[in-house]
Amino acid sequence: MAALDENAVAQVQMAQATQTVQMAQAQAQALVLQQEVEEENAGGEKDVNGAMDGIEEEKGELNGKSDEDEEMEEDDDMEESDDEEEESEEESLILESRLRRRHDDKSKVRELAREEREVRRQLAAALRKPRSQRLPEEAALLRGHPRLAAEMRRRAEKRRRAAARKLEIEDPEAMLERKCATLATAISRAKSLVAYTGAGISTAANIPDYRGPNGVWTLMDQGKRLEVECDPSSATPTYTHRALFTLFKRGKLKHVVSQNCDGLHMRSGIPRAFLSEIHGNMFMEICKKCRPARPFVRLFDVTERTNKNRHATMRRCYVCGTSLTDTIVHFGEKGALRWPINWNGATKAAQRADVILCLGSSLKVMDWLKHLRLHLWDHNGGKT
Repeated sequence: MAALDENAVAQVQMAQATQTVQMAQAQAQALVLQQEVEEENAGGEKDVNGAMDGIEEEKGELNGKSDEDEEMEEDDDMEESDDEEEESEEESLILESRLRRRHDDKSKVRELAREEREVRRQLAAALRKPRSQRLPEEAALLRGHPRLAAEMRRRAEKRRRAAARKLEIEDPEAMLERKCATLATAISRAKSLVAYTGAGISTAANIPDYRGPNGVWTLMDQGKRLEVECDPSSATPTYTHRALFTLFKRGKLKHVVSQNCDGLHMRSGIPRAFLSEIHGNMFMEICKKCRPARPFVRLFDVTERTNKNRHATMRRCYVCGTSLTDTIVHFGEKGALRWPINWNGATKAAQRADVILCLGSSLKVMDWLKHLRLHLWDHNGGKT
């Protein structure tokens, strides 16, 4: 029993010693593991610190680069602004040079104009002198500017003709008798006589003409007003109107084409079928609605309220009640009325005419006569 107890005690002691050793080994392993963990933690902190230091370094590098970029951008902006300033300076210089060139061009043009005026003045002075009285310098000036001298001669001739047209010339008595005899022979031999009349045949009735010495346009060109007050409604036909009517009664005069709107041809007795008042009649208003157009002949001027493109007379037709219109053809308008314009009668009379008598008009306004003249030339076998 005692031996068994001792063996048991020994076994227990051995187990306790083994357990102690194992515990010591476990503690030693735990210390080793703790040391390793501490070392790892220390290394991790170092790595973290290193990483943080690397990040900071990268941030610094980035900040350095961004600073450099900003500096570069600022430099670029400064360069761009310098370029813009240079461009604006260049544009201002170009504009200034253009303005200076334009000013120089204008100065040159003004200088050339002054020189030309001076040359024209000298040429005009030379041209006014007879050729025998011209100085050598003036003759040389005329030879040096042939085109300008020829142009000034043409203009002077044109002015002379215009002034001559405004003059009232009375032929000597002997010459006048010869001309009247020639005219009487032409009228007596005529088989179809047509008369073209203008404002000149009505001046004796105190109705002013246009281009005469005291004409409306002549006075307007001189800045003057028409002093003579005329009332066409109280005017009476002149000797010229009555002479034409006498020729009509005797069968010589076939048609009258008149530029006048004073109505004196109709008052002299010529029927409207043988009369073409191509500028209208200031004493006639018509109703366009009636068929045929109904004319109304008045003893007063019907144009007191009318004007160009405004022809309503503020009176009405007593048949249909339509507003009446005047018959006047203003400048820029085309007369399309059958009466009193009567273009059809004027055209037929021109076709049949063998003598055309022009009285009181230069026929400068009646451009349509050019076409009639060509037609008569063909119609009469090359004779007018």
